[in-house]
Amino acid sequence: MSLTVARRLRKNMTESERRLWRYLRGRGLDGFKFRRQAPLGPYVVDFFCEETRLAVEVDGGQHAQDTHRDAERTAWLESHHCKVVRVWNNDVLGNVEGVLATIRAALTAAPHPARDLAFWHEPLTELFPRGGDEAPLGLSGAELAHYEEHGFVAGLDVLTEEQVAALRSEVEEFWSPDHDGRRFWYEYRSSASADPDRRLLHASGAWRVRPGFHDLVWHPAVTVKARQVLGGPVRLLHDQLFCKPARHGGIVAWHQDYSYWTYAQPMAHATLWIALDDATIENGCLHYVPGSHRWGLLPITGLTEDMTSIEAVLALEQRRAFKPVAIELRAGQAAIHHPLMVHGSYPNDSDRPRRATVVNVMRDGARAAVEQPDVNGVPAWLVGTTKDVPFYPVAAEPKGPLLGGRYFPLL
Repeated sequence: MSLTVARRLRKNMTESERRLWRYLRGRGLDGFKFRRQAPLGPYVVDFFCEETRLAVEVDGGQHAQDTHRDAERTAWLESHHCKVVRVWNNDVLGNVEGVLATIRAALTAAPHPARDLAFWHEPLTELFPRGGDEAPLGLSGAELAHYEEHGFVAGLDVLTEEQVAALRSEVEEFWSPDHDGRRFWYEYRSSASADPDRRLLHASGAWRVRPGFHDLVWHPAVTVKARQVLGGPVRLLHDQLFCKPARHGGIVAWHQDYSYWTYAQPMAHATLWIALDDATIENGCLHYVPGSHRWGLLPITGLTEDMTSIEAVLALEQRRAFKPVAIELRAGQAAIHHPLMVHGSYPNDSDRPRRATVVNVMRDGARAAVEQPDVNGVPAWLVGTTKDVPFYPVAAEPKGPLLGGRYFPLL
């Protein structure tokens, strides 16, 4: 509905909106990119700058009598990580330089206090278009067969260059431990590497922290494939970042994802690993052990410590079958793997970074293995470092509640 309204409003801009748009379009104001009549949730704002989350509203005289509705609109926008600047029609027509100075000041001001984006279970931006034909976004029969036989499928195009650039921009904020919204991560380590000479940004919960990563989990190129692999509706389990800087990026040791996820039962999960840089052998790309999804559930042996630690829990026939393959991907491509797929990645000694984001999903209907208290309102299992995740026995009938609500949205 908001897209239809937005298109109509673009065709019928007021005189003051057209005048201001002449200054904002084409990055005309200090290089900032604005969109006009931009849909945001239930509203359409006059002008919106994505990178600063600034909404500019051009108000006519009728707004002086409708302050309650404007206040509700502003409250919603601010609760979704936006800043709002309101300017009057008369000022745009008679003092446009003053209006531009007001907008410029808002663009360069301190960022708005971060909001927990987990409250919103729909896309906040237009970064990932929706509503078109989803059939071309699905996996082919051959790709599904490859997944079933080998435990993975790779080389899937899921992001455009523009989408990759937007997500990279958000990642760069995360390298600093004092970034805005830090408190909303489930886990955040600016360097999770066990080797002090190497660095690995590992964090979980980006969808709660920045709008681009929030909207990625609803991206049809992700959700359509996830539903195919799991055979029905899916929920977000959580998302992750695994980012290796150039020249001293750390390892991700061999592991199975589900060994860290036994809290969510039964096992009906999938991982979508998305490259934000070209991922090659040289910069530490993902590696899979084909067929290892049939080995059964292995114990946790560590995520960032030692590439050989998994050998202690492998049977002789598994060690003989341990023949990894490199999964080289272009930026914007993805691989999907089974929750029991053994995978890992080697160090990055190249001159290029290797940044990746991961969307972990589960089939709707999963339950918690046990009842657990919340930690500041967040399920306890999600909070803390990966090395402290408990390993729960897989039960025929899990005793905990259904997983849903704010932190496990339906995608």
